[in-house]
Amino acid sequence: MQKRAMNRAAPLSLCLALVLVLLSACGGASGGTTAATTAAAPAATTTAAAAAAATTTAAAESATTTATAGGATTTAAAGAATSAAQSQAPAGERDSRIKDPNIIGVGAVPAFHETVSLSIGFQHNANIEDLSTNLMTKYFEESLNMSLSFIDLPSDANELLQKFELMAVSGGDLPDVVITRGSELGGIGNLEKYGQAEIIQPTTEYYEYLPYWMLESIPATNIQDFDDLSLDNLLRYVTSNDGNIYGVMTYHPSLTNSVSMNFQFLYKPFLEALDIVEPTTTEEYREVLRALKFGDPNGNGINDEYGLIGQTGNVMTNLMRPLMIPFQYIQNDYFDKGADGTIDFAPTKESYREGLRYIKSLVDEGLIEPVSFTQDSSQLNTLITAETVTVGALANGSVSSIPATDIRRTEYEVILPLTGPSGLRQAIYQYNIPRISFVITKNCTTPEAAFVFGDFMCSLRMSFWSQYGNQDEHWSYTVNEAYEPYESLGWAGHIVLPPQPSGLINHTWTNTGAYIGWWNSVGKATNLDTRITVSRQSIENTYDAEIAFMHRLPDFCDFSDRNKLVIGMIYNTEEQEAVTEYRSTINEYVQETFVRFVTGAMDIDTQWDSYVAEYDRMGLREYLGAVQSASDRLAGK
Repeated sequence: MQKRAMNRAAPLSLCLALVLVLLSACGGASGGTTAATTAAAPAATTTAAAAAAATTTAAAESATTTATAGGATTTAAAGAATSAAQSQAPAGERDSRIKDPNIIGVGAVPAFHETVSLSIGFQHNANIEDLSTNLMTKYFEESLNMSLSFIDLPSDANELLQKFELMAVSGGDLPDVVITRGSELGGIGNLEKYGQAEIIQPTTEYYEYLPYWMLESIPATNIQDFDDLSLDNLLRYVTSNDGNIYGVMTYHPSLTNSVSMNFQFLYKPFLEALDIVEPTTTEEYREVLRALKFGDPNGNGINDEYGLIGQTGNVMTNLMRPLMIPFQYIQNDYFDKGADGTIDFAPTKESYREGLRYIKSLVDEGLIEPVSFTQDSSQLNTLITAETVTVGALANGSVSSIPATDIRRTEYEVILPLTGPSGLRQAIYQYNIPRISFVITKNCTTPEAAFVFGDFMCSLRMSFWSQYGNQDEHWSYTVNEAYEPYESLGWAGHIVLPPQPSGLINHTWTNTGAYIGWWNSVGKATNLDTRITVSRQSIENTYDAEIAFMHRLPDFCDFSDRNKLVIGMIYNTEEQEAVTEYRSTINEYVQETFVRFVTGAMDIDTQWDSYVAEYDRMGLREYLGAVQSASDRLAGK
């Protein structure tokens, strides 16, 4: 069984320091600021804080030697900063490799002697008022000595890709830099294609001497998706098969995102009304659904309660995964990876068939509402937010769709994974893989400066700004102040976000471009005694959806076997062609037949063989062969 993902969390002093040093860590607009200097700032009141801020080996090692917190040495905490720093020489030694004489030095703020002008292709966000006057834009310009202009690109990922390719073909219309919210330029395979066509520029060499701020932020992402949380290891996942990296890395770990696809919620007041304890097996779960459906838990004398309810969609949103995992491991593309690395396909296995039988039996008994296979998320939300509570069991990744002023946000509580009839009890853990959301095009005449800008976007301060805004203006930090519902979990402090004004925003870039999403780590990856968390509302009579599941995240990690995951594949041209040709059709067939089997439109017994044979006709063998080849290469076979 996989070790708990949180078991190497930093001590409380380091967690607090990560937030408290934000303002000083980036040094404002004064020249030559370094993280070593920042470590001595008043905000960093402990040597553990210095370790958090340190991005040179010498500073981190110094903190490692002396740091103490309550009598316990914090060498493990400081070691996180040290390990990242050791992948690079100290900033001063790397300055000599800079070719652009306008760059002041590695990690310098301001970064440039003369103003650097960059045009940015920005994925459209209708919620942003005006990028040219946006507070985040102004901070970049003033801090680094830059002048930024913007070219609006489509919000839709497919339209953005088409627009980018048209701009590339036309020749001179490309901006200097293109930034997106995700991998909207098509992933690493596409970037390699554009790079070899000299549409975008490689950044491989720059990672050897220019990174500074991302080295500050990476140690703060203490979720431990990877045993080796170093820049070099993370870069493996954005390196193309030609050996190049095409862009500035974005890394956004989130423990909630990693395990939320397992979630099933039960309405706690209903359980209390019926004197029911939380189920631990699939058959106990059946009994709970019977009671919720037929026991009148809302006490109105009407049989108006639902059993389990969910929504339509793919494996990320529907109820397949939480109900199937007591029988068969279900990851995003349904691969089933054996201990020897052999990749099979879950929907063709007998264990998956047994899971179908179980789910169908719940449908046949009326314990899963048929509307779960046809309604969308908005229709589901209407049901669970109705004045009279009728939904006792919910298969969904979150209850955040319930308004913050509705106490039901905290009354739907996630249950732990169920044990199946064979004794199997497991959870799915989805790695957070680095991606490229910032590319430098062929038209950029100052690519080193563009990379410096992307690196600064990855700093602690700017990564947090991209999500929430400026410290003390759009959010504030509170330590040891009673705040329900967090106080009951023993959380040490929280980040408060005042109620946001309605309408357009003009203070963040809403996670567009390069950033290191460390804020999720602070809230969700430290142990339960030293939590810091984000509170999205700070007004009275509001409730946080995360209370329904955050205290159970460590348990989901305990039940997860991450060795089964097939993720982070970087395909060569031949493999990518196979994946592109077969993946979508096969995945759609999985979802279509899942619904048909569990609703009785297809017979699980008499039509199983023809169902399995259809995958061969769809190219499953060729598809799995391409995935196996890429997986073996990633594993060094």
